[in-house]
Amino acid sequence: MPNVILALGAEQRLPSAARGLAFSKSKNTDKTRWACHKNVLSGASPYFGAMFQSEFRESGATIVFLPRGIFTAEALDGVLHYMYTNEIDTHIPGSTDEITTLPALELLQNIYSAGDYLGMTTLCDSAADRIAALAHRWNCHCDNCLYTVPRLLAFTSSRSQNGDDEKMTQMTESAIAILTSNPAKTLQSFWTSQELAQFINDFPETGRSLSQQVLLRINKSNAIESLYACFQATKTLSQKDADRTWGKVLIDTLSMAQSRATQTMAIHFNFYCSQYPTLLSCIDGIKYSFEFLEHILQQTLTEQMDCHNAALFYQGIVRHLMCRHAVQHCEKVRLILQEAKASVLEFISLHVDEMRENGDFETCDKNVIGLLAQGK
Repeated sequence: MPNVILALGAEQRLPSAARGLAFSKSKNTDKTRWACHKNVLSGASPYFGAMFQSEFRESGATIVFLPRGIFTAEALDGVLHYMYTNEIDTHIPGSTDEITTLPALELLQNIYSAGDYLGMTTLCDSAADRIAALAHRWNCHCDNCLYTVPRLLAFTSSRSQNGDDEKMTQMTESAIAILTSNPAKTLQSFWTSQELAQFINDFPETGRSLSQQVLLRINKSNAIESLYACFQATKTLSQKDADRTWGKVLIDTLSMAQSRATQTMAIHFNFYCSQYPTLLSCIDGIKYSFEFLEHILQQTLTEQMDCHNAALFYQGIVRHLMCRHAVQHCEKVRLILQEAKASVLEFISLHVDEMRENGDFETCDKNVIGLLAQGK
């Protein structure tokens, strides 16, 4: 026979992010009392074990109040189910199916918070594992993860601030990694997500850190791929946020990422034009689109061309790109490259005296300088 009642008492609120999500209305808010067995509670929870096996006045009590706000009715249902069955149930009473990702995420986070309060390490381990499963083990860029991971980061980072929750610290690190470690993937996926935009608005300091981390990972080996990600992300945001109501914080990062990528391209332009397979495949019509080819050349020339690199830009375009076999058979590519060459020639004609004085033509091959002198 049950010999103790658990009840939700006065509200004791954690920071909103640390409590978990609150996007769906509770389906079980009328339930406030649960009939339980003291021996089960004591065996599963050090909190109850200390309470019922000590001199606390609650040891002989027939009703124990738990703080509402830390505990929700659904979370306490889940905790008690685990105590009696050693299993986590993500089914909410009153529904007919296993609940979908967002309510499941909310419930698991609340179960984790409740389990942590009660000192139930194994429950927290199980809840954390289920949460990681909902995030596809932090290794996925699907639509489900686009809204799951940013919301999870709000929860895990708040709980790991003091460094005393190892599981939440690990999950925070995993969330940050998937958001920042691969610019070519994350910029065109997570950085088009309204949930990430909301997270950055709610946690601006962490948002700035995320932005800086993804920018620092743009380098010589992924600059073109990162630029393509920005190209695609900008298109996606123009559709998802046509009224520009929430995407500004994402556009800011995409703009900085584009600038860093074009700067990297400008520094290593000869390498990209002669050795890097991604750009050469784009010229050949194998990878990406001609629209992106036009974009990448326009942005790099517009943002990065100066007196020191203009001659090298000309050399890369004329000597390497325009001489590829595919260019001779594709008018679209030929026109794109001719327009790029014309932009460089126009810049050089306006700055030729300064460039000659600074020795900026000395980095070019003699035959290229000959073509340049003829304006070809």
